[in-house]
Amino acid sequence: MKYLLVTLLLFMGFNCRADYWTRKADFPGTPRRGAFGFSVANKGFVGGGTDSLYNNQNDLWEYDVINDAWNSKASVPVMPYSNISITIGKKGYLYADDGMNFWEYDPSLNIWNPKANYPGQFPVGVQAFVINNQALLSGGVLTTVYTPYFYIYNQSSDAWSVTSNSPFQIMLASSFVVNNKAYLICAANASQSAPPLAQTVLEYDLSNNSWSQKADFPDTARADAAALTIGNIGYFGTGDNGGGAHFKDWWQYNPILDTWTKKSPLPSNGPIDESAFFTINNKGYICFGGENFNNNLWEYTPDSISTSNTPTLASEQNTTISPNPFTTQLIIQSSAPNTRFNISDMSGKLVCYGTTVGKQEVINTTTWKQGTYIVELVGEDGSKEVRKVVK
Repeated sequence: MKYLLVTLLLFMGFNCRADYWTRKADFPGTPRRGAFGFSVANKGFVGGGTDSLYNNQNDLWEYDVINDAWNSKASVPVMPYSNISITIGKKGYLYADDGMNFWEYDPSLNIWNPKANYPGQFPVGVQAFVINNQALLSGGVLTTVYTPYFYIYNQSSDAWSVTSNSPFQIMLASSFVVNNKAYLICAANASQSAPPLAQTVLEYDLSNNSWSQKADFPDTARADAAALTIGNIGYFGTGDNGGGAHFKDWWQYNPILDTWTKKSPLPSNGPIDESAFFTINNKGYICFGGENFNNNLWEYTPDSISTSNTPTLASEQNTTISPNPFTTQLIIQSSAPNTRFNISDMSGKLVCYGTTVGKQEVINTTTWKQGTYIVELVGEDGSKEVRKVVK
């Protein structure tokens, strides 16, 4: 009976194991580092960077998570050596240090379009993140000259505006966004002539243009690291310390508790820095990078996607979850196929996830403990709904 249950769970496409890495299909192009990465809908996109002979690349590749396959796409019109890339809605954007420096990629048409030039004064130390469908890029730094504000890009008007000055002089940070707040990790102080790497973590709230300092990153300060948002949790790791040491550790940040937790390290053959990374369907992906210019793609399955104990309805979908209360099984039925779901206990631990491939999925809950569970539903259009169920 035990083996039958395991077989059924695998057949239905569920996985209750968490906090682990899976090696996926290797990147078929030239191994590299310093590349960019972003995701749109259920596809990941990577490209650019430089190879082991330090030749810059301008190719673009699409990763199909469902088929675990790569497809070549339209090349970038410039030679970007940068991982400053973001997603706004259904399009990807790339900052490249060239004359025409802000590019939009439309996956539906497979074309690149030049957009309004990024007005930042200096190309070094730029950070980028998206809050409420608005891109924010820092002004950068040149030696000791620092731009103390962020530029905001409006997609609909293709125009830039500027925030007021930041009280922190930031460079070299990595960032993720959780609950419409940006977190800049290992932010070095650009006011110093040789800014040391720092463990500083800063939170930025665009709604009132306010900054606050959070719990320091508890391990070695670093740059060129990977930073991801999965659900309502931030993840950060890999990178280098600027002095020859490289890392493959992985950390989870809980923004409600303001705490860091060490997770399973990247099981690559060597440490990784200057990688490309993106998130799809509540899983993280890290591609190539490192001193060996590898072509590996790793998928991270988290053990937690939500920090909320009082979930709220984000949007309405024609989906039923029954029975509620449940005992031995839970049925998720949606009017639209391919509705993704993630089920967590009240501590935020992910217990099961999947997709309603045939508009309905039956989950075996025999071994689940009694208590309240949170079900997050995500439609193909990105709309979300959160519900509670009880066993």
